[in-house]
Amino acid sequence: MSQKSRTKLSQRNFIFSLLGRVIGMITAFVGRGIFVKTLNSEYLGLGGFFGNIFSVISLCELGIGAAIAQSLYKPLADNDDDAVTAAMGFFSKVNTVVATVTLILSVCAMPILPLLAKSNISYRELYMAYILFTLHTAISYMLSPKRNLVVCDQKLYVVTVANTVMSVVALALQSAVLILSKSYIAYLVTRILLLTVRDIWINRYADKKYPFLSKKIRPQKGYYRKISENVKALLWHKIGGTLCRSTDSLLLSVYVGLSGMGKYSNYALVIGTVGAFFDVAINAASASVGNLGAVDRAEKSEQVMRKMYFLNFFLLTLGLCVLVATVNPFVTLWLGENMTFSDFEMGIIVACFYVSCVRDPVQIFLHTYGIFRQTELIPVVRAAVNFVLSVFFVKRMGMSGVFLGTLISTVTVPLYFEVRQLYKYGLGNRNAKPFLKEMCSYIAISTLLAITCFAVTRRIPCTAVGVLTKGIISLIISLCALCIVYSKSSYFEYCKNMLYKVMPLKHDVKRRKVQVQENQKQTIKAYTFKSFLR
Repeated sequence: MSQKSRTKLSQRNFIFSLLGRVIGMITAFVGRGIFVKTLNSEYLGLGGFFGNIFSVISLCELGIGAAIAQSLYKPLADNDDDAVTAAMGFFSKVNTVVATVTLILSVCAMPILPLLAKSNISYRELYMAYILFTLHTAISYMLSPKRNLVVCDQKLYVVTVANTVMSVVALALQSAVLILSKSYIAYLVTRILLLTVRDIWINRYADKKYPFLSKKIRPQKGYYRKISENVKALLWHKIGGTLCRSTDSLLLSVYVGLSGMGKYSNYALVIGTVGAFFDVAINAASASVGNLGAVDRAEKSEQVMRKMYFLNFFLLTLGLCVLVATVNPFVTLWLGENMTFSDFEMGIIVACFYVSCVRDPVQIFLHTYGIFRQTELIPVVRAAVNFVLSVFFVKRMGMSGVFLGTLISTVTVPLYFEVRQLYKYGLGNRNAKPFLKEMCSYIAISTLLAITCFAVTRRIPCTAVGVLTKGIISLIISLCALCIVYSKSSYFEYCKNMLYKVMPLKHDVKRRKVQVQENQKQTIKAYTFKSFLR
């Protein structure tokens, strides 16, 4: 696929994702407000609690889905329909087995639920909610292969449209169910039905877009061996990631309870929404990165990665500065002061968000280039460091200690070693030191700007106008500072060009204006020349 095609699809993914994020943000916050006012905070924590249980159970998937998805980039780039069909047939069979095993393991885990969940929710309601989560997880496995194919084929915008439409419908139906029934179980049933309809919709699109999938083709010789090698490495990635998430959730559940987890889930929603809003450009380009790795050389890939990293840093810094200034006042206005954390706890949580998201471009390249075996120990080492530090700090600092352990483990392990492995195995064994220095300078500037914005806006009153003022001031300070510091950077020029490309009307107006001016100059020259001849 040409550079022009990749850019065009990335732009389309970006525009649809941006609109989808805005609509999704509105529906999420309105829906969460209705949820909190209708049910107590323990139900919020219950959702996160079940999510972490199923992240452990999902280890039975072994990372096969990610390995198969990565194997789709090359045949999609080569328009090899038979190879895509063979991979998708294998994908569907694997996920059917995984769904079955998930059901079995979920049933086996039911007796220990009351031991792990510190709450006042009745056992009957606890088990009913757990069964619904189990069914939804199994159904998602069955319907996910074709959704992955659509994303890998650089058509993220299709999935975004489905998600956006369903989020609006879900807000209306789920809110009505909550207000009328005040039942968490009825709310879950409605939500699961709507998510299933969304996945079926995407599957129907895939059937029409890729009619060749109906054929029965076996993968070529060597395919299973390659998948097996990647799966062995991805299993360590899944174990490490699951242990990190489960350690945090388990410690929060034991030391704070589900009510504390529910309070944290509100912050996770706010921070996650802002993060998702700012990383749209990076995610929109992820499938194009896989295509790039399939057809282009290491030097070109490094240039694209560093540009993506700067763009991610630029947008992420804006989000970080706005968050540290507004997240506590916003939660106070939204849900009440009793649902907020201290400034220190908030700072640690936001810092965890930043160091996690700042890794995104590197991780996208690692995953789409299939660099799994070479990085398999990084998540496990990080999980071990996270466990030791989190246990140490939580006994001395409470909830903030859990996140402080996560923050330190992320900075000391994956942030550095993932870059080294990418440069060694994905970018032709190129020198990583210049980029590592660049990355450290980015983090230092983000931290300095975040502290500055927090200090400048701290004394602004906690009102609706005050929160808006805090956000605008923080955005202006961070944006102006970044533009001044990086005004002469080639990466900054790249960001401006990206902005013009995703704002075609403004870009076209500017281009036409320049063209008119050029035509006027040519006309004047021609007229002057003719006058001279006369």
